[in-house]
Amino acid sequence: CNAGWLATINWGTATSPIYHAHKKGIPVHVWADETRPRNQGANLTSYELNEEGIKNTIIADNTGGILMQRGEVDMCIVGTDRTLANGDVCNKVGTYLKALAAHDNNIPFYVALPSSTIDWEIKKGKDIPIEERNSEELSHVEGLDENNEIKKILIYPKKSKVKNLALKFASRVKSIKERVGELDQQRLFLLAGILAEEENQELNDDLSIDEMTEVLKGITKKIESNIDK
Repeated sequence: CNAGWLATINWGTATSPIYHAHKKGIPVHVWADETRPRNQGANLTSYELNEEGIKNTIIADNTGGILMQRGEVDMCIVGTDRTLANGDVCNKVGTYLKALAAHDNNIPFYVALPSSTIDWEIKKGKDIPIEERNSEELSHVEGLDENNEIKKILIYPKKSKVKNLALKFASRVKSIKERVGELDQQRLFLLAGILAEEENQELNDDLSIDEMTEVLKGITKKIESNIDK
């Protein structure tokens, strides 16, 4: 998946803080994971950053940990495909390992959370269905040959088995306020305030977390309904 303007126009989601920082003159360098097996980070994210004049370097997906150990990473920002009301996040399968590495190295880890990704029906992250995609995405790669033509080649032994899980529940991911799974009233009110402001709706500070969840659920469904119209 792509979290930039190729997917969502203008600023994107996970790339939005990067673009805004760059626009304000804050020096930014991005380590862009290649994002195997589809290589969206290399082919899409890096392409966008190049077009915006933002310094970036493509790295193998497993390189992030050692860069964090060396002190070459200030923060991690990831997108999210699905977020539950309790704060559990489901994103690209490599997100979990990034969260563990960031946690081990005390690196701030942020989830760029569009309100449209919130799932109010599923209660626990482990109940989120995990997509398993075509094994050929892993066993084959596409690229340009010397004639500038797209070619697909096999990179694994023909007899090797392949398992291609695309998404992963990341229980250790940290949000803007605190670790995922530890949703408290402060964070819930922050999210509620953002959504309520969009709908010009006032909130009662005396609401419990369960009551606030119901308010959030109603606001989100109203927003989705307006979008559908």
